Amino acid sequence: MKKKYFLFFVSVLLACNLFGQTTITHSNTETITPVNTVACPTEPTQYLRAFDLTNEFGISTDFEIIEVEFGVEVSETTAITMNLYTSDSVNPTTATLTNIYTAAVPVGIAEEGTVVSHVLTAPVTVPSTAIIVFELAEAVDGIVFRIGSNIDGQTAPSWLSSPTCGAGTVDSFGFTNHYVINVIGNEILGVDEFSLNTMSLYPNPTSDKITIDIHESAEVKSLELYSITGQLINANVPRGVLDMSNLNTGIYFLKMITAKGITTKRITKK
Repeated sequence: MKKKYFLFFVSVLLACNLFGQTTITHSNTETITPVNTVACPTEPTQYLRAFDLTNEFGISTDFEIIEVEFGVEVSETTAITMNLYTSDSVNPTTATLTNIYTAAVPVGIAEEGTVVSHVLTAPVTVPSTAIIVFELAEAVDGIVFRIGSNIDGQTAPSWLSSPTCGAGTVDSFGFTNHYVINVIGNEILGVDEFSLNTMSLYPNPTSDKITIDIHESAEVKSLELYSITGQLINANVPRGVLDMSNLNTGIYFLKMITAKGITTKRITKK
């Protein structure tokens, strides 16, 4: 399980709810490894992941999906069909799936080796108890598409399905590639809960210094900076301005522990 909070300037909704933006992912890294993804060679392949909001990510409120991201290894097409479902099981190949969103996401040769982002045309809200299934469905046209993957580890299985080759986890087919898929959305929080845990970072991305703006009521116990691999970089981050000029470019995570819980936000160092 990985749960990452991103900077989001909030506003009051009907004077009672606020939103905190969250990315849910099973991927340890977003590196796309060339010639790594397995697929059925004779039939179109569906690439899937299932995200259990409550049991895997601790989400306890309604979740508004606003964006998805996925890796691309090979794309000889111009678009790939992306589906989002709710599911009654974390095994998407045997579950009852209810479609909640479909889009043709533009992808081509230029996107190979990258992580593609798609913003939903309209947000989709699901309950905290939902299991969200993400699917990329290869077309029945003989044109090859391979989702981006790596062997850097995952916290839940990658799944594939095709009429001829069958369905199951990638591991069950004897392979170790892990699909890079993220789902981004808003957790609907009460005003008190959000105000006591909110932390804003700006400018983000940054090339040197970043301002850490924390609600004055928050009882901060510690601020810690981690690398994307989980290495502790700074165990005593100052409240106010953080100088990152001596750090390498890349992704970092700022972890704030308060009396109300833990909030983690991503920082991009340019």
